[in-house]
Amino acid sequence: MCLAGGCNARRARPPMIALDELLARVNAAFGLHVSSFTALIEHQVAASRWRRLDTPEHIDDMGIIGLVDASAFLPEALAVVTDESYDKTVGAFAVHRDDLRAFAGAYRERNGVAMFNGDTLIVGIESKLIWMFHHEGVWTLFDGRRAAMAD
Repeated sequence: MCLAGGCNARRARPPMIALDELLARVNAAFGLHVSSFTALIEHQVAASRWRRLDTPEHIDDMGIIGLVDASAFLPEALAVVTDESYDKTVGAFAVHRDDLRAFAGAYRERNGVAMFNGDTLIVGIESKLIWMFHHEGVWTLFDGRRAAMAD
């Protein structure tokens, strides 16, 4: 388990959160009514709020995780949703904010694919923040403390 004070991310698999449960928690905490994480990514943030990676073909998981300002989140367990999360046996990964970098560093070894090989979300329910990476090489931070930023 990855908790503050130490995470042996290469050996331990973090606890999981069922995607339906996580989506219900996101909707309740953020005052949203989205039916899927895809809808959240594609319809809740104005196009002008997305940033494009300079060289997406030359950036790896550690480069992308470096774009996440983990200190913006409260010291809480974050839910990390990756393409692998949609496997019924997996779900979202529960990772403490302070262990996010170690989790990303060990992701490929543990799962056999890059963490950012598709749409990826890092959800902080208590923080009311969601960092989103879109498979087309763009990313943004959704701030649920402010009004929805839809087009």
